[in-house]
Amino acid sequence: MKINSQIMVPITLCAALFCSSALQAGLQKDFDTFLASPSSVARHLTMVPMRTFFNEATAKRSLEEDSTKRSNETDFYSQAMSLYITKIYNGSDYAKHLSQDGTHIIEFFALSDEFNLNSEAVYTGMRLFYNKLKEAEVIDDTVVTALLNELPSALENYFPLKHSQTKKSQKSSAKVIENVILTEVTDHLQKPKHSNVAFFRDLSEKIAHIMTKPVSEDEKAQMRERLRGLSVKFVELLISKMIWYPNNYQEIWQSVIGIAHNIHLLGANGIINHMDDIDDLLWSLVNRFNFFLEQFGSSLPISFYESIEHDISNHLVFFLESPELDEGITPKRDKLLESLGKAKAKAIAMTRGIITAPLVMQHAHNHVAQALAPLTMVKPEKH
Repeated sequence: MKINSQIMVPITLCAALFCSSALQAGLQKDFDTFLASPSSVARHLTMVPMRTFFNEATAKRSLEEDSTKRSNETDFYSQAMSLYITKIYNGSDYAKHLSQDGTHIIEFFALSDEFNLNSEAVYTGMRLFYNKLKEAEVIDDTVVTALLNELPSALENYFPLKHSQTKKSQKSSAKVIENVILTEVTDHLQKPKHSNVAFFRDLSEKIAHIMTKPVSEDEKAQMRERLRGLSVKFVELLISKMIWYPNNYQEIWQSVIGIAHNIHLLGANGIINHMDDIDDLLWSLVNRFNFFLEQFGSSLPISFYESIEHDISNHLVFFLESPELDEGITPKRDKLLESLGKAKAKAIAMTRGIITAPLVMQHAHNHVAQALAPLTMVKPEKH
């Protein structure tokens, strides 16, 4: 009789898991001790990888005696996220941390793929980050760039194109079956309740039930659209709070170009499916960059403006070359050129001593001083 390799691998893994149960118990104890640390180490806790909480939930699930709970992906995810929310998310300075370091968000998407989380789980986690970032006054441009570099590939499996609609469901089904096998075999090895024949008969029935369980396509479609809508709002929030740093002017324009490119990738990968949403995000990007030029453009070198003007005049900025969706409005290209001209004029005036730095920067401080208070205007190190 042939045995499916997908079944043999989980059984092998399960045996290894069972043999290392003592080690897992030790790790769990150490982790619990660490999480029980006094508040004086709260700032260090924000650097704990999210994987730690998923590993802790995995360890608890493998040691739990109730096999029904252990086989429930929702319970597993809830345990992992509850640990994260209690120990990190609710921290008073966590929003500031996220605004300067997006590692946890990027790690969450990696874990979502590794653990084959469904769209509802991804929506729940993403919504937590979305609401937490609302607390931040500004978000570092490197965080926005890093997240938008990640989103198109991280989310595309949840919005499959017609020719690959079964890919994600097949992957998820295989993971569910694997978890059932790991759970049942572990139970049987620890406390056999039936003969081997009865055990494999029951296991086969459970797998057959999973394979034949009806899935509501309407519910899946609704959840997918909720995730799509949240993705648009999430990107909008990132852009609307983004701040570049004048002292790091060499990377600012490339940041704008890269973000625009990834907005288009969100559309190409099926995550954003309406041109209006893409256009709205591009307008937000242009307006945010124009706001930055208005506030801090006078402190930027003339070469900064000349480089951007060269790219635009030579039609190298693709998102500025597309016609506007709304007839009769001033195009993004013209809006950007207007802001560049005004900011460049101030920069030239300052280099010639016509205006002084305190006078120029006073207007900027009136608008953003409070927002920048928790941050330093010196560029933070990249994470």
